[in-house]
Amino acid sequence: MIEVIPYEASHLFELMDRGILECCVSNCSYNIELAKNREDDIGSVTAVLDSEILACAGAKHLWPGVGDLWALFSPEVDNHKIEIARLTKKVLDDIMELGKFHRIQCHVKSNYYRGLRLAQFLGFDEEGLARKYTVNGEDCYLFSIVR
Repeated sequence: MIEVIPYEASHLFELMDRGILECCVSNCSYNIELAKNREDDIGSVTAVLDSEILACAGAKHLWPGVGDLWALFSPEVDNHKIEIARLTKKVLDDIMELGKFHRIQCHVKSNYYRGLRLAQFLGFDEEGLARKYTVNGEDCYLFSIVR
């Protein structure tokens, strides 16, 4: 059974050292300071199975009522697709409540089809294409949930 534990910066580096799926966030480069800052994000958690980190996620508080979701996944999540999808849905609901968000948004690279499908499964609505949004000039779709 997959366990959810509080996120720590070391989890993100362990995950990235082992390899991550194509990023579904706008910027995949993390340094120690940025990874540490994620510890203060709303609802930051780590998904673990048998002491192996499967995913890290949380939401940056942009301003009152609005959060920006981030998530990184290990390739191992492919072996647990249904459980990870359900767990991600629960974590998202928890983040919405914890952050008192009326809007949460995320950016997904336009060529990352798994991430696009996951965003739709989670109930995000596509708002548009952010052209050359990433550091590398890649396009991303902006998705949101508004309650």
